[in-house]
Amino acid sequence: MGHGEQEQWSGVDFLTQLSGLSAEASPVRALFLAHRVRASGRLWMTQGVEVRSLDLFEGELVGCKGFIDLIDGVEGERSWSLMDWGKAGLDAGMEAGDALNELGVALCKVALAVEDAEDWMVNFVQSTSPPDAPSQVPMGLTAALLAAIGQAVSDRQVRSWLEGVAAHGIETRRPVDAPTERWGLNAEMHRLLDAADRVDNVGAFFVEIGADGWSSLGVLWRLGLIGGTTQSEPTVPDTQEPEGEPATQADPVSTERPNAPASAAPTPPPPKPQQKAKVANPVDTPTSGSPAKTERPAKRRKKRRRDPRIVAILRAPYENPERMEAHLKEAYDVLNRMRPEVMFRLKTVADLELEKIERRHRDACSRYHPDRYRNASQGVQVLAEACFTLVSDAFHTLKDETYTEELRIRFVEKETGKRVVTDKTRSLAKVEFAKADVLFKQKRYDEAYDLASRAAEGDPERWQYRYLLHRAAYRSGKSPLSEVRDAIGSLSGMNSLEKGNSLYIVGEMYMREGDEEKAFELFRQALTLDEHNVGARRRLRLKDRRSQEANERESPGLFGGLFQRRKR
Repeated sequence: MGHGEQEQWSGVDFLTQLSGLSAEASPVRALFLAHRVRASGRLWMTQGVEVRSLDLFEGELVGCKGFIDLIDGVEGERSWSLMDWGKAGLDAGMEAGDALNELGVALCKVALAVEDAEDWMVNFVQSTSPPDAPSQVPMGLTAALLAAIGQAVSDRQVRSWLEGVAAHGIETRRPVDAPTERWGLNAEMHRLLDAADRVDNVGAFFVEIGADGWSSLGVLWRLGLIGGTTQSEPTVPDTQEPEGEPATQADPVSTERPNAPASAAPTPPPPKPQQKAKVANPVDTPTSGSPAKTERPAKRRKKRRRDPRIVAILRAPYENPERMEAHLKEAYDVLNRMRPEVMFRLKTVADLELEKIERRHRDACSRYHPDRYRNASQGVQVLAEACFTLVSDAFHTLKDETYTEELRIRFVEKETGKRVVTDKTRSLAKVEFAKADVLFKQKRYDEAYDLASRAAEGDPERWQYRYLLHRAAYRSGKSPLSEVRDAIGSLSGMNSLEKGNSLYIVGEMYMREGDEEKAFELFRQALTLDEHNVGARRRLRLKDRRSQEANERESPGLFGGLFQRRKR
């Protein structure tokens, strides 16, 4: 599909100049490059007060500093060397021959996590002398990288990445700074590299990958040996803005990793190409003998005023040195008053996906990262640190499951117009139902109806709440009896006794309205469901007695007629 030589990420000179955010200055690719060119030095990874480093000597991993959790169940110290961690691994039950290899894989997994976070600062400092007390990882740096990528990167992630760049195709990026024997790849990875050069489209490449090639492709992807073409590398920036505002021209956020590391200040985006003149539709083109059609001028859409708060937090202060301090001060004032969901422009349930929140967090961190303002005044550095802290605090708040769940409920209720059922709403509904029941017995039907409505909305699974709601609706004149009968008859969750009693109650309502035919029909249905229903049995027994007395009056018999004539 495409083959390009490694113009960047190649050679010792490129490695020694590496400096920037981990989204662009990939620590994984830096380690792979250092191994190829047999470089010696220290790879620094910093984020605020977090400082971690990996020591390399002649292309191999020989030391580390700043790590405290490389081994499960072991809380280390930041000053521990690789040898100290090896001893701790042995004490934790690791095999003597595997302890350093497992630590090498763990360190490479940390480099992967730093790259995925995208907001760490990464730089490489060259050195010609080995560090104090070096302890080389026996399996080799590339083997540790391959093992770490295999454990940390899933086939689903690799497939998702490939589908994302499939629109424009992929290309191989073969290093020219070392022979292939130094790369440390296996035969399957070399086969996929050759296949990517040979096939014509991504579909054919899918066939070459097969069912078992995704892990090998993941290694090639994370090492930078296969990537999207120049057209497919940038991704569409997230332009969703708060309601009532057009898309803002924020810094684009790319989910792919560019080939070159970032400098302290980002390069300005390329100018937009001029749009071509619109060609008239052949249908609208006048022909000979037919009058030309005049097009109506398009109505200009009135631009809505952008929220100045959003403008303030989407601005990159480092791009304007003259107003840097003023822009940071404005951003700090806005961020200090903003809720986390507003800061990260979350408006819908879809916005609560962790991947989207993390992307917007990285975007905000890139604007206020203290390393961008190292050469500025003390006041500017303090403001940048304060903004960075506010953004980080907001991000940690959104990672709180309790806060996020409440936010999700608000968004769902806003989108659907319905109340979301939770343990809290169920507890509140129970209290509201108890109050509504008391008000109903006091014949305060309107108030009972309002409370029963909230109870039924807060816990729709409880049929008792809806049953009381329908009865209060009838008594308060909000629903006719026919609708109440249908609604109560369709309630689910009742047993036969409860269903029979509800039909008896509706029958009494019909008796009160004088419709005895429907009332006794419901009484008979109630007895069918519950033969011991006292109310329905009493009503039907009285009806039978009245019917018997009426029949006796109409046909009294021989002696009954004599007695009736005497009474007259």
